[in-house]
Amino acid sequence: LYDSGQQSNNILQVIRDNRLPIRVMLGAWVSGLHTLEQDAAQVDQLITLANRFPDIIIAVNVGNEIFVDWSGHKVDGMDEVIGYIRNVRAKIRQPVTVNDDYNFWNKAHAAKIAAEVDFIGLHAYAFWYNKPLAEAMRWTDSIYQDIQKRYPDHLVAYCETGWPTSRIYDNTSYEGKLIGKAGEDEQKVFFEQYDAWVNSNRVISLYFEAFDENWKGGFDGENPMDKAEKHWGVYRAERTPKKLLQ
Repeated sequence: LYDSGQQSNNILQVIRDNRLPIRVMLGAWVSGLHTLEQDAAQVDQLITLANRFPDIIIAVNVGNEIFVDWSGHKVDGMDEVIGYIRNVRAKIRQPVTVNDDYNFWNKAHAAKIAAEVDFIGLHAYAFWYNKPLAEAMRWTDSIYQDIQKRYPDHLVAYCETGWPTSRIYDNTSYEGKLIGKAGEDEQKVFFEQYDAWVNSNRVISLYFEAFDENWKGGFDGENPMDKAEKHWGVYRAERTPKKLLQ
């Protein structure tokens, strides 16, 4: 859960009230589009919820993809975020991270954030980095190994990776020029390879994602509902299972 607003609170209450066997990494939605007051409010809510649901929230992240260069809500300075991290770590008992793409964690300046967190929250998508399915798992492993070597004293958790079941094919957009084929068969292949790799290497992982998010990715172009951003779930938006779960 990437923010600490009312929806996240509702989800946590449902888990608690129904005694569901689900554990959560909760986030504060820190953003370069926010005011400092908005970011501080998210951090305060994160602390409140982490202490209210200590048996459900097993880790927290202070910001999601806020430092990688392509972020749409990039935070330019690190000092404010470091202040938030230190505040959170002082007031909760769960481990704390910042979740970001490997193209942040592989930069020298990322060490400043790594020094403040309890583990590395790693994102890496072979599909978005123009790898075909046949190379996807090898690439996914290589990214993990690279980041682990950079931070040998940190646990590295794969907090986002996956494979989409739909995409657009054209010659103009970034997505349209990618070579990876999307589909339920392809997702099943990647998931099964990844699941075996996670288990054999004992990697902590949060697979992206449970349900399709049809609101994402915009609605421009000829076939906007086919965009990959809308189709990463192992369930469709209406909660029916895709092929790998059938």
